[in-house]
Amino acid sequence: MSSFGAPQIVGVQPSAEFYRVAALPRRDWLEEIQRDELRDRMTSFYRTPWGKQRLHLIQAATLAELHDLRGVVAPIPAGEGKTLVSFLAPFVVGAERPLLLVPAGLREKTIRDFKLLSQHWMGPRGITIEDYREYNPYEARFKGTVIESYEMLSQKDGQQIFDFYKPDLVIADEAQKLKNLEAACTKKFVRFMRANTSTMFVPLSGTMMVRSLKNFWHLMLFALRHHMPLPRTHAELERWCAAIDEKKDFSPNRPHAGVLFEFATEVDKEKLRQLVASARGNLAVLNSPEAIEIARKSLQNRLKSTPGVILTEGTTVQASLRISRLDWSPSRKCQDYLKQVRETAETPNGDILLDGVAVWKQCRELGCGFFYRWEPAAPEEWLKRRKKWFKKARTLLAMGLQNIDSLGQVEEAVAAGRLNYAGVHEAYAGWREIMHTFEINVVAEWVDDTILNHTLAWMKKYPRSIVWVEHRAFGFKLSELSGVGFCANGGFDQKGVFIDDYRGRQVIASIESNHEGRNLQAWHRNLVVSMLPNGGMWEQLLARTHRPFQPEDTVFYDWVASSSEQIEGFQNALRDAACTQHTLGQKQRLLYADHVEEGS
Repeated sequence: MSSFGAPQIVGVQPSAEFYRVAALPRRDWLEEIQRDELRDRMTSFYRTPWGKQRLHLIQAATLAELHDLRGVVAPIPAGEGKTLVSFLAPFVVGAERPLLLVPAGLREKTIRDFKLLSQHWMGPRGITIEDYREYNPYEARFKGTVIESYEMLSQKDGQQIFDFYKPDLVIADEAQKLKNLEAACTKKFVRFMRANTSTMFVPLSGTMMVRSLKNFWHLMLFALRHHMPLPRTHAELERWCAAIDEKKDFSPNRPHAGVLFEFATEVDKEKLRQLVASARGNLAVLNSPEAIEIARKSLQNRLKSTPGVILTEGTTVQASLRISRLDWSPSRKCQDYLKQVRETAETPNGDILLDGVAVWKQCRELGCGFFYRWEPAAPEEWLKRRKKWFKKARTLLAMGLQNIDSLGQVEEAVAAGRLNYAGVHEAYAGWREIMHTFEINVVAEWVDDTILNHTLAWMKKYPRSIVWVEHRAFGFKLSELSGVGFCANGGFDQKGVFIDDYRGRQVIASIESNHEGRNLQAWHRNLVVSMLPNGGMWEQLLARTHRPFQPEDTVFYDWVASSSEQIEGFQNALRDAACTQHTLGQKQRLLYADHVEEGS
């Protein structure tokens, strides 16, 4: 019988990994660093004689535990100082070959930030791998942090970054870029860390978890190794995930947290007893939303008290946040097209959509008034052979073969005769024979300008604002009609003006290019035309303007509900945010914002 009094609980069972996690030391990092005045002592030690800046509590705690444990996991909220941690970390641990991974769009910004930080703090300067090649890797006088992008690591020869530089410390800023174990950059990272167990690792991210423990399990493993507060085996991890992860339903068949409730506070254990009592002992209640919330908070207690894990409730933003839903309906013609796509899986021009994901993407495009199509249409035989080869290639990538991380590497290996699986050579030969006979040309087919016109009217009403768009076609069309620049590639507009240089003037921003890492506190009014069904991306997006030192009292985000897919996506994002907040304890902007439905 468990200590909270529910008889014969069936769920996550005691195991060697559970007992190992339960026996890990506990501490309160905030209390310890405040009690010992460690922040002030570290500030004095690491700051230059002429430096003016001061470490935040969370920065000092992260660096102190990195120094003591040679690895740390730091889900630091956006705007709370991850860049300074990246700058000082190599100096704190005496790393000789530190490597900092950042999104491509933040690489040049990070190099500039390092130059500014060097005026206040002692630490290695930021360099590129090209800079490093000019020096002898074994020259003791050379110090520098190589700053490279996840996108470069993803490329076919990206493994050379690890093979040539051989980092003894890897820092991952915006570490959520490594959450997908099937991504090429993650495969290369995992391969290196498994082979180099002495390499220290520091993952930094304000959105380390979206809806699963698997989002950060491998990051925690490489940072803390045997001291991680999650199970080290995949089988045990799957059992914990089944009880903790976010799912769309709360089926009574879902395994419940079982022994993980032992990590709960006494207050939550009492809530659980009352919940079971109110259900007259029916343990199906342990799969209810209320019980799952308690399960997540129980695990949070274990995570946040573990040395090497720096969890904090939230940000120091003083400005309030208001998120408003705008019900902008497309024209009847566009709504008819949406119905056709959902019911027949065919585009408005009759092309066949291969799966549910393609249908969903098409509906999101139509919700903005257009859809993407190939012009001209691909020949039937070309599509048939392409589909056959891609299916084989996806199967090979899923097998986790050594040094096979991308489609290009699969093609090279098959062409060289290194992959001799059934049907692979036949599929590749058939595709290679015909692949260059047709060139894909994607165009946007506009069927409705209703949402465009609504957006233009909104822009006239709020002249100092950011309009966030998911689709490049919409961004360029809106830019053409309004005369306002569209910042897409790397944050630059069509004339090469960087988004930061707009300095609060009206701008259209690509979500993909600008939702991470940017300090856009010069703005406080935002419109999201095509919102994303992902709580992590929403948290990043909201943090661009709702951040520390925002001068305005309130930050506004309006989002457009133009189709059922948009509304359903927003509900998915809210569930993601709840999962993250309950499991990691980080307050999510989507949840503490004031929500308003303003209508059309």
